[in-house]
Amino acid sequence: MFWRCCRYTGRMNADPPINADGLLDSSRTATLAVAEDGTVLAARGGYGGFVGIDLAATVGTNVFSRLTPSDADELATYFIENAGETDETVALPVPFRVGIRDDGGRSHLVDVIASGCSRPSGERYWIVVLVPVALSASVTRSLDLEMAGADRQSVKRMLCEELELDNVDYESRWLMIDFTEAGRPTVVHARDDEADLAAIVLDDVRAGWRPWHGVRVGECAPVDPAFFPPRMDAAMLERGWRRAIVAPVHVRGRLAAVLLLVGRVPESYPLDVVKRNMAVRTQGLVKATTLLLERWAEQDQLRSAATSDALTGLGNSRALTAALAESRRGSAVLFIDIDHFKSVNDHYGHQIGDAVLVTLAERIVAACRECDVVTRFGGDEFVVVLDGADEAEATTIGWRIVEAASSPLDIDGGPERISVSVGLSARRDVDALDALDAADRAMLEAKRTGRSRLATLVPN
Repeated sequence: MFWRCCRYTGRMNADPPINADGLLDSSRTATLAVAEDGTVLAARGGYGGFVGIDLAATVGTNVFSRLTPSDADELATYFIENAGETDETVALPVPFRVGIRDDGGRSHLVDVIASGCSRPSGERYWIVVLVPVALSASVTRSLDLEMAGADRQSVKRMLCEELELDNVDYESRWLMIDFTEAGRPTVVHARDDEADLAAIVLDDVRAGWRPWHGVRVGECAPVDPAFFPPRMDAAMLERGWRRAIVAPVHVRGRLAAVLLLVGRVPESYPLDVVKRNMAVRTQGLVKATTLLLERWAEQDQLRSAATSDALTGLGNSRALTAALAESRRGSAVLFIDIDHFKSVNDHYGHQIGDAVLVTLAERIVAACRECDVVTRFGGDEFVVVLDGADEAEATTIGWRIVEAASSPLDIDGGPERISVSVGLSARRDVDALDALDAADRAMLEAKRTGRSRLATLVPN
């Protein structure tokens, strides 16, 4: 396809040779001549717009004023160390990357390719070629962030930023509709000025908008503006954007995320050319997103295996230790033990006993708040950490567990009912382990005074 667009037509014989000016001005990259003090002597290129910068207006200004202080210092040092004393042209050994601010103050990463030259007068200057990172189909910044140990949200935001582009003819913004977080979907965006659009897309997705239906794994597809939800349509019109593309991302056979590209492309651009171009760029982004989401899923699985009880799915003793360490003073601990559980195993068998444990675990979770940490301490014992709960609230939750546990069981071949004894320790100015010990002793007091009840003990 590329060669068909660029094939020799024979008309070149009738045209004058392309001169250097035409060559420079037709380039998407920017080429600057920069004096040793950083003054821009000449600026050419940036065809179609250069990351929101009027290149002609940069002549006479200092190139370092466009950089962040750290990048400016690094660039200056780099030039000084590589200038040398020779009058010959010096090519810096490798390109490097800096952030350059546009006329609106936003930062864009560019790759810098520089060579040092001399005028006949002996004055030194640099020829600097700037290549916007967004013009490349390569998506490595998000992977670099992950390898550097950045938090997941920062890496997701970088995924959205990887291929964002601004010029006179074309704008692109990426949003990630994320289905990997617990509960409802979220929408990740790269820039603060995209927050309102991201919120609108999130509302539309939660209301049932599914523009990716029918799009196969590994493919991207345009979204017809006629099917934009009303609020999204209005937000897109306000920005002058009428193009959208979706690319679903699957992990382990399930939909994990959807990459949504929104932006502006001139109507004169052939749609099939735009689709081919975006398909190539999107493919790399989908692969990077898939790689990261698979990595995080494996990490979560390993972490869950290390901190989860295999039978009930609740946290295990390791998870309990972590929850106690993170809990605040002024929280509470519940210690729960099934009454006469040994007789259940002896009479009905361990398989029924396991079913009883699973059922009770579900009832305890249902009786607690979403923020509470419910763990299986071992055998027929469970511990709940009620972070931030006072004694009154903890008492209410404790009795709710007692009542839920005594409801009829629906286990074939099992007991009709069970009961539990619950010990409550209201943690005040004591160590977390002391609070756990007090809750254990309170549970024993509940058993001693009749079972199927709650007892409270304030730790010393």
